[in-house]
Amino acid sequence: KDQVFQPSTVASSEGAVVEIFCNHSVSNAYNFFWYLHFPGCAPRLLVKGSKPSQQGRYNMTYERFSSSLLILQVDTAVYYCLVGDTH
Repeated sequence: KDQVFQPSTVASSEGAVVEIFCNHSVSNAYNFFWYLHFPGCAPRLLVKGSKPSQQGRYNMTYERFSSSLLILQVDTAVYYCLVGDTH
């Protein structure tokens, strides 16, 4: 069964630089999607892709089975990743 693994909590001060990680076991994955979610609001797509990219203060790295998101000014919120496969 394919799975996505992400640390449950990262402790930091608001406004700090933080890097979070996501690993998966999806052999035919081709895209990572990183989202930001504030309680009571819809999740917001921050950055996506299958290669390293930057969108504003978010810098994503990409490997075959992992990705990281470097956040240059973190908010107190939930950040999570999704993995897209070829289906």
